[in-house]
Amino acid sequence: MMNKHLTSILLVSGTCIGAGMIALPMSLAKIGIIPSVILMFFIWLYSYYTSLVIVELNLQTEEKNLSLEELCRKYSGKTAEIIGNLCVKLLCYSLIAAYIYGGSSIIQNLFSLNTNIIYIQTCLAFATILVLQTNKDYISNLNGHFFLSFIGLLFFLIILLFIKVDYNNIPALHSASFSKISTIIVVCFTSFGYQICSPALIKHSNNDIKILKNAFLYGSFIPLVVYSCWTFVILSVLYNNDIGFYENIICDNVTVGSLVNKLSQVLSLNNLNIIVWLISIFAIFTSLIGVSLGLTESYNNVFKEKGIKKYNLLSTLISIIPSYIITVLIPDAFIKILEYAGIISVIMAILLPIYLYLKADIKSQYIKILNKPTLIFCFILGIVMILLCFM
Repeated sequence: MMNKHLTSILLVSGTCIGAGMIALPMSLAKIGIIPSVILMFFIWLYSYYTSLVIVELNLQTEEKNLSLEELCRKYSGKTAEIIGNLCVKLLCYSLIAAYIYGGSSIIQNLFSLNTNIIYIQTCLAFATILVLQTNKDYISNLNGHFFLSFIGLLFFLIILLFIKVDYNNIPALHSASFSKISTIIVVCFTSFGYQICSPALIKHSNNDIKILKNAFLYGSFIPLVVYSCWTFVILSVLYNNDIGFYENIICDNVTVGSLVNKLSQVLSLNNLNIIVWLISIFAIFTSLIGVSLGLTESYNNVFKEKGIKKYNLLSTLISIIPSYIITVLIPDAFIKILEYAGIISVIMAILLPIYLYLKADIKSQYIKILNKPTLIFCFILGIVMILLCFM
């Protein structure tokens, strides 16, 4: 039986690591390995520090494990609650759309099927899971098995790719335009988006501040190590084996499916390429299940209160159909939608919590490293990150 320290750390890591990891090399190829690792380190540090704001806000309430919308209502009122709820919903829809596109792209390249048909089939498959869920523990256990399989295969693949790297010929540093750098930053920030699990984590830890600090610190540091290793081996192997393909990544001419297909060609020996496909599918599906369940559950609660029958079916349709439409309307949707999701994540995970903290004039009782000058700087930095995306 795992103790609460370990399970709390894994909860944060599991929330982080998922489909966004596939997008990282596609974005970071534009600047090279060294700037990529430096950027991820600073975003990890930034995300960790600001995540503690939500913990402090929660611990100073009687309920202790409030969602972002509930924190907004408690500390600022109805308008802030509406903004918080809108951010959560938009983020969920954006991520579901990105995952539908990413999963469909992978399957399309694997089986050479029509893309539009794959979109529909992917949506129907997950809609069926969501509609038929009579036991949330069963779905959570299924997702847990997917995640454990994903992590085990991922480390195995990273080791295999490390062996194939030519260390005398790696893409250490590239110059990139200002607009591309801004896109890279928000996509990278999305990959460290674990703040949404804060209420569940606080409840799981029984408000133990030591467990919470360690969970956010080590739980987010594990993805930093995984992302750094993953980015290094993917970019190096692609650069070593097909410089033309690598340049297409820089020019945004590569889809998720074609990236996975190219990696599978590199690992063609003894059918090891199947590992690449399994990792990619597990990453997409675990993320899609987690976000979809969260969104449908929020609608279920509303519809149950209103006495609406077959609320689960209605919640599923409301969750899946808009995401499907977004996927169809936006070509090459994976990176583009993750960029939009990154903007929403900055608002939801950085700007709103810090705003609530400063507005309520909170005096830190549990997390002493929080101070107003640093939080004001983090708030300004968050605004700058958003503005960069529109320049």
